[in-house]
Amino acid sequence: MAWAKDSWYDATAAYRVTMRILILVVLYRTSPQESKTLRQLAVQECGAGHTYDLLVWDNSPEPCNAESQAWMNEMFQTIEYRSTPANIPLSDIYTATIRMLLSSVAPYDFLMLFDQDSNLSKDFIQNMLEATEMWPDVGMYLPTVRAASHFSPASLHWFKGSFWTHPRKGLVSSRFTTAINSGMLLRAGFLRDHFHGFPQGILLYGTDTWLCQKYAQFYSHVCVADIVMDHGLSQFEVEDVEKKLWRHREIVRSTYVLNRQNPLRATLCLAYLFFQSLRAAFKFRDMRFLSCRN
Repeated sequence: MAWAKDSWYDATAAYRVTMRILILVVLYRTSPQESKTLRQLAVQECGAGHTYDLLVWDNSPEPCNAESQAWMNEMFQTIEYRSTPANIPLSDIYTATIRMLLSSVAPYDFLMLFDQDSNLSKDFIQNMLEATEMWPDVGMYLPTVRAASHFSPASLHWFKGSFWTHPRKGLVSSRFTTAINSGMLLRAGFLRDHFHGFPQGILLYGTDTWLCQKYAQFYSHVCVADIVMDHGLSQFEVEDVEKKLWRHREIVRSTYVLNRQNPLRATLCLAYLFFQSLRAAFKFRDMRFLSCRN
Protein backbone atom coordinates (compact mmCIF):
# COMPACT_ATOMS: atom_id res chain seq x y z
CA MET A 1 0.00 0.00 0.00
CA ALA A 2 1.60 3.27 -1.05
CA TRP A 3 1.61 6.32 1.17
CA ALA A 4 -0.42 9.15 -0.29
CA LYS A 5 1.72 12.21 -0.84
CA ASP A 6 1.47 14.70 2.00
CA SER A 7 -0.35 17.91 1.22
CA TRP A 8 2.76 19.98 1.91
CA TYR A 9 4.95 18.09 -0.53
CA ASP A 10 5.55 19.39 -4.03
CA ALA A 11 8.44 17.88 -5.98
CA THR A 12 8.83 21.14 -7.90
CA ALA A 13 8.66 23.42 -4.87
CA ALA A 14 11.79 25.28 -3.93
CA TYR A 15 10.78 25.66 -0.29
CA ARG A 16 10.46 23.35 2.69
CA VAL A 17 7.87 23.76 5.42
CA THR A 18 8.65 23.31 9.08
CA MET A 19 8.14 19.81 10.42
CA ARG A 20 7.56 18.98 14.07
CA ILE A 21 9.33 15.97 15.52
CA LEU A 22 8.90 14.26 18.86
CA ILE A 23 12.17 12.62 19.92
CA LEU A 24 12.13 9.92 22.59
CA VAL A 25 15.30 8.97 24.46
CA VAL A 26 15.05 6.10 26.95
CA LEU A 27 17.53 6.03 29.83
CA TYR A 28 18.39 3.22 32.24
CA ARG A 29 20.92 3.57 35.04
CA THR A 30 22.53 6.45 33.16
CA SER A 31 22.31 10.13 34.05
CA PRO A 32 21.29 12.55 31.29
CA GLN A 33 24.79 14.11 31.24
CA GLU A 34 26.34 10.67 30.73
CA SER A 35 24.03 9.74 27.85
CA LYS A 36 25.94 9.86 24.59
CA THR A 37 22.66 10.33 22.74
CA LEU A 38 21.55 13.36 24.76
CA ARG A 39 24.96 15.03 24.60
CA GLN A 40 24.96 14.76 20.82
CA LEU A 41 21.31 15.72 20.41
CA ALA A 42 22.17 18.96 22.22
CA VAL A 43 24.38 20.05 19.30
CA GLN A 44 22.19 18.85 16.43
CA GLU A 45 21.54 21.03 13.38
CA CYS A 46 18.01 20.25 12.21
CA GLY A 47 18.11 22.62 9.24
CA ALA A 48 15.31 24.42 7.38
CA GLY A 49 13.74 25.70 10.58
CA HIS A 50 12.47 22.28 11.64
CA THR A 51 11.78 21.88 15.34
CA TYR A 52 11.74 19.01 17.77
CA ASP A 53 10.41 18.38 21.25
CA LEU A 54 12.40 16.03 23.45
CA LEU A 55 10.92 13.41 25.77
CA VAL A 56 13.46 11.83 28.12
CA TRP A 57 12.02 8.71 29.71
CA ASP A 58 14.13 7.53 32.62
CA ASN A 59 13.61 3.90 33.63
CA SER A 60 16.33 4.05 36.30
CA PRO A 61 15.64 3.00 39.91
CA GLU A 62 15.98 6.63 41.03
CA PRO A 63 14.96 9.86 39.24
CA CYS A 64 17.75 12.13 38.12
CA ASN A 65 18.94 14.81 40.53
CA ALA A 66 18.52 18.58 40.39
CA GLU A 67 21.88 19.00 38.65
CA SER A 68 20.76 16.74 35.80
CA GLN A 69 17.44 18.55 35.52
CA ALA A 70 19.27 21.87 35.27
CA TRP A 71 21.61 20.48 32.60
CA MET A 72 18.70 19.27 30.46
CA ASN A 73 16.85 22.58 30.78
CA GLU A 74 19.99 24.43 29.73
CA MET A 75 20.77 22.18 26.77
CA PHE A 76 17.27 21.78 25.28
CA GLN A 77 14.57 24.31 24.48
CA THR A 78 11.55 22.02 24.80
CA ILE A 79 11.98 18.99 27.00
CA GLU A 80 9.83 16.77 29.18
CA TYR A 81 11.37 14.38 31.70
CA ARG A 82 9.51 11.31 32.95
CA SER A 83 10.74 8.89 35.59
CA THR A 84 9.47 5.33 36.07
CA PRO A 85 11.62 3.70 38.79
CA ALA A 86 9.63 0.46 38.40
CA ASN A 87 11.51 -0.11 35.11
CA ILE A 88 8.40 -0.58 33.01
CA PRO A 89 8.56 -2.50 29.70
CA LEU A 90 9.94 -0.67 26.69
CA SER A 91 6.76 -1.55 24.81
CA ASP A 92 4.73 0.41 27.41
CA ILE A 93 7.03 3.42 27.03
CA TYR A 94 6.65 3.36 23.25
CA THR A 95 2.88 2.97 23.47
CA ALA A 96 2.53 5.90 25.90
CA THR A 97 4.80 8.07 23.75
CA ILE A 98 2.87 7.31 20.57
CA ARG A 99 -0.42 8.15 22.30
CA MET A 100 1.13 11.41 23.48
CA LEU A 101 2.26 12.18 19.93
CA LEU A 102 -1.15 11.45 18.42
CA SER A 103 -3.11 13.38 21.05
CA SER A 104 -1.00 16.53 20.89
CA VAL A 105 -2.92 19.75 20.26
CA ALA A 106 -0.14 20.85 17.90
CA PRO A 107 0.25 17.79 15.61
CA TYR A 108 3.62 16.17 15.19
CA ASP A 109 4.84 14.97 11.80
CA PHE A 110 7.33 12.36 13.03
CA LEU A 111 8.44 10.29 15.98
CA MET A 112 12.16 9.52 16.37
CA LEU A 113 13.33 6.79 18.76
CA PHE A 114 16.67 6.58 20.53
CA ASP A 115 18.48 4.47 23.09
CA GLN A 116 20.81 6.23 25.52
CA ASP A 117 24.13 5.37 23.86
CA SER A 118 23.78 6.16 20.15
CA ASN A 119 26.68 7.93 18.46
CA LEU A 120 25.18 10.68 16.27
CA SER A 121 26.86 12.94 13.79
CA LYS A 122 26.05 16.64 14.13
CA ASP A 123 23.82 16.57 11.04
CA PHE A 124 22.03 13.30 11.85
CA ILE A 125 18.51 14.76 12.18
CA GLN A 126 19.01 17.03 9.18
CA ASN A 127 20.02 14.08 6.98
CA MET A 128 17.09 12.00 8.18
CA LEU A 129 14.65 14.81 7.39
CA GLU A 130 16.18 15.28 3.95
CA ALA A 131 15.35 11.63 3.29
CA THR A 132 11.69 12.32 4.14
CA GLU A 133 11.63 15.03 1.50
CA MET A 134 13.28 12.84 -1.13
CA TRP A 135 10.90 9.91 -0.46
CA PRO A 136 7.62 11.35 0.85
CA ASP A 137 5.65 8.17 0.09
CA VAL A 138 7.48 6.25 2.84
CA GLY A 139 6.41 6.02 6.48
CA MET A 140 9.59 4.60 8.05
CA TYR A 141 13.11 6.01 7.71
CA LEU A 142 16.16 4.21 9.05
CA PRO A 143 19.81 5.13 9.48
CA THR A 144 22.53 2.62 8.79
CA VAL A 145 23.55 1.45 12.25
CA ARG A 146 27.04 0.04 12.54
CA ALA A 147 27.86 -2.39 15.34
CA ALA A 148 31.28 -3.98 15.07
CA SER A 149 31.40 -5.34 11.49
CA HIS A 150 27.62 -5.72 11.23
CA PHE A 151 24.98 -3.38 9.90
CA SER A 152 21.33 -2.63 10.60
CA PRO A 153 18.84 -2.72 8.90
CA ALA A 154 19.09 -6.46 8.50
CA SER A 155 17.19 -9.31 6.90
CA LEU A 156 14.70 -11.38 8.92
CA HIS A 157 12.89 -14.39 7.50
CA TRP A 158 10.33 -15.30 10.13
CA PHE A 159 12.63 -15.93 13.10
CA LYS A 160 16.01 -16.30 11.36
CA GLY A 161 17.86 -13.04 11.02
CA SER A 162 21.07 -12.09 9.25
CA PHE A 163 23.01 -8.84 9.38
CA TRP A 164 23.78 -7.06 6.15
CA THR A 165 27.46 -7.37 5.30
CA HIS A 166 27.48 -3.94 3.66
CA PRO A 167 25.19 -0.91 4.01
CA ARG A 168 22.45 -0.11 1.54
CA LYS A 169 20.88 3.26 0.79
CA GLY A 170 17.59 4.54 -0.55
CA LEU A 171 14.43 2.51 -0.92
CA VAL A 172 14.57 -1.07 0.33
CA SER A 173 11.79 -3.63 0.29
CA SER A 174 10.06 -3.67 3.68
CA ARG A 175 9.39 -7.40 3.37
CA PHE A 176 11.87 -9.42 5.46
CA THR A 177 13.58 -6.21 6.62
CA THR A 178 14.09 -5.36 10.27
CA ALA A 179 16.08 -2.74 12.15
CA ILE A 180 16.94 -1.71 15.68
CA ASN A 181 14.81 0.99 17.27
CA SER A 182 17.51 3.58 17.89
CA GLY A 183 17.52 6.19 15.14
CA MET A 184 14.22 5.01 13.65
CA LEU A 185 12.05 7.83 12.26
CA LEU A 186 8.31 7.15 11.88
CA ARG A 187 5.65 9.23 10.18
CA ALA A 188 2.79 10.15 12.47
CA GLY A 189 0.34 9.02 9.78
CA PHE A 190 1.63 5.45 9.89
CA LEU A 191 1.25 5.36 13.67
CA ARG A 192 -2.17 6.99 13.59
CA ASP A 193 -3.58 4.60 11.00
CA HIS A 194 -1.90 1.33 11.93
CA PHE A 195 -0.48 1.33 15.46
CA HIS A 196 -2.79 -0.36 17.97
CA GLY A 197 -0.31 -1.37 20.66
CA PHE A 198 2.18 -4.21 21.03
CA PRO A 199 1.22 -7.88 21.43
CA GLN A 200 1.19 -9.26 24.94
CA GLY A 201 4.60 -10.73 25.70
CA ILE A 202 6.58 -8.08 23.80
CA LEU A 203 8.33 -6.22 26.61
CA LEU A 204 11.89 -5.21 25.68
CA TYR A 205 13.13 -7.35 22.82
CA GLY A 206 10.95 -7.59 19.75
CA THR A 207 9.56 -4.05 19.79
CA ASP A 208 11.69 -3.11 16.78
CA THR A 209 10.85 -6.30 14.87
CA TRP A 210 7.15 -5.92 15.55
CA LEU A 211 7.14 -2.31 14.30
CA CYS A 212 8.94 -3.37 11.11
CA GLN A 213 6.60 -6.31 10.53
CA LYS A 214 3.52 -4.17 11.14
CA TYR A 215 4.87 -1.53 8.79
CA ALA A 216 5.52 -4.12 6.05
CA GLN A 217 1.84 -5.09 6.08
CA PHE A 218 0.90 -1.68 4.69
CA TYR A 219 3.98 -0.24 2.96
CA SER A 220 6.13 -1.85 0.31
CA HIS A 221 9.36 0.03 1.06
CA VAL A 222 11.37 1.58 3.86
CA CYS A 223 13.96 4.27 3.30
CA VAL A 224 17.55 3.80 4.46
CA ALA A 225 18.92 7.33 4.80
CA ASP A 226 22.42 8.31 3.74
CA ILE A 227 23.73 8.47 7.31
CA VAL A 228 25.71 6.04 9.47
CA MET A 229 25.26 5.78 13.23
CA ASP A 230 27.57 3.79 15.49
CA HIS A 231 25.76 1.89 18.20
CA GLY A 232 26.58 -0.93 20.58
CA LEU A 233 24.58 -4.16 20.57
CA SER A 234 24.26 -6.26 23.71
CA GLN A 235 24.99 -9.51 21.91
CA PHE A 236 28.52 -8.29 21.16
CA GLU A 237 29.21 -7.00 24.68
CA VAL A 238 31.15 -8.79 27.38
CA GLU A 239 28.68 -9.61 30.18
CA ASP A 240 28.43 -12.08 33.02
CA VAL A 241 26.48 -15.29 32.45
CA GLU A 242 23.51 -14.14 34.56
CA LYS A 243 22.97 -11.14 32.27
CA LYS A 244 23.36 -13.29 29.16
CA LEU A 245 20.83 -15.76 30.57
CA TRP A 246 18.34 -13.00 31.26
CA ARG A 247 18.71 -11.61 27.72
CA HIS A 248 18.37 -15.09 26.24
CA ARG A 249 15.11 -15.70 28.10
CA GLU A 250 13.69 -12.38 26.92
CA ILE A 251 14.68 -13.07 23.32
CA VAL A 252 13.19 -16.58 23.40
CA ARG A 253 9.85 -15.31 24.66
CA SER A 254 9.58 -12.38 22.25
CA THR A 255 10.72 -14.44 19.25
CA TYR A 256 7.97 -16.97 19.85
CA VAL A 257 5.35 -14.23 20.29
CA LEU A 258 6.34 -12.81 16.91
CA ASN A 259 6.07 -16.20 15.19
CA ARG A 260 3.00 -17.88 16.67
CA GLN A 261 0.61 -16.84 13.90
CA ASN A 262 0.19 -20.33 12.45
CA PRO A 263 1.06 -23.88 13.61
CA LEU A 264 3.82 -24.50 11.06
CA ARG A 265 5.65 -21.25 11.74
CA ALA A 266 5.26 -21.71 15.51
CA THR A 267 6.60 -25.27 15.39
CA LEU A 268 9.62 -24.32 13.29
CA CYS A 269 10.27 -21.39 15.61
CA LEU A 270 10.26 -23.65 18.68
CA ALA A 271 12.76 -25.97 17.02
CA TYR A 272 14.99 -23.02 16.12
CA LEU A 273 14.82 -21.64 19.67
CA PHE A 274 15.70 -25.05 21.12
CA PHE A 275 18.86 -25.26 19.01
CA GLN A 276 19.76 -21.68 19.88
CA SER A 277 19.33 -22.53 23.57
CA LEU A 278 21.44 -25.65 23.16
CA ARG A 279 24.15 -23.62 21.44
CA ALA A 280 24.12 -21.05 24.27
CA ALA A 281 24.24 -23.79 26.92
CA PHE A 282 27.43 -25.21 25.39
CA LYS A 283 28.95 -21.77 24.78
CA PHE A 284 28.48 -20.58 28.36
CA ARG A 285 28.66 -24.06 29.92
CA ASP A 286 25.38 -23.47 31.70
CA MET A 287 22.45 -25.84 31.25
CA ARG A 288 20.00 -23.22 32.52
CA PHE A 289 19.85 -21.88 28.96
CA LEU A 290 17.96 -25.07 28.05
CA SER A 291 15.24 -24.29 30.57
CA CYS A 292 14.22 -21.07 28.83
CA ARG A 293 10.59 -21.14 27.76
CA ASN A 294 8.52 -18.97 25.48
